[in-house]
Amino acid sequence: MLTKAEITEFLKTNGIKRDDKVVVHASLRSAGPIENGADGLIDAMISYLDRGLLLIPTHSVVAFGPDAAANTCISEYYPNYKEAFEYTGAVTYGKLGNSTVYVCDARKMTDTVKTLWEKADHDLCIKQESIPREYYLR
Repeated sequence: MLTKAEITEFLKTNGIKRDDKVVVHASLRSAGPIENGADGLIDAMISYLDRGLLLIPTHSVVAFGPDAAANTCISEYYPNYKEAFEYTGAVTYGKLGNSTVYVCDARKMTDTVKTLWEKADHDLCIKQESIPREYYLR
C-alpha cells in the first residue's frame, strides 16, 4: 500500500520543491492501493506542497467528446515530442506505487517547444512526424 511517506519521498526524489506549482493527472488504478485512497494521495501532496500550488485537472467527456475520452490521453503531448522532451530534461520518469510516472517541468517543456518552433517552418503539432534531432540537440 502506497503511504503518505512514500508519496512525499517520490516528490522529493523527483525534484519537486515545497513551493512548486504542480499539476497532477493520475490513474489511481495504475498506482495501486493508496493509504486512504484518492483523498490520501491529495492530502499527502497538499501537505508536502504547503507553500506551493496543487492543480488537478478534470478531463471530461462533456468537454472533449466521447471519442477523445475513450481513445486518447488528452493531456499527453504528441508522441513526436517525447524524444525532445526527454533529451532536454523536460520530462523525467519516477516510480510511484505500481506505476511509472512522468514528471514534467513546465518551464523546460515551454523552452523546448519554443526552440523547436523557432526552427520549424510549420506547426509540429499538426502532423505525426519525427522532429529532426538537430532542432533540439545542443
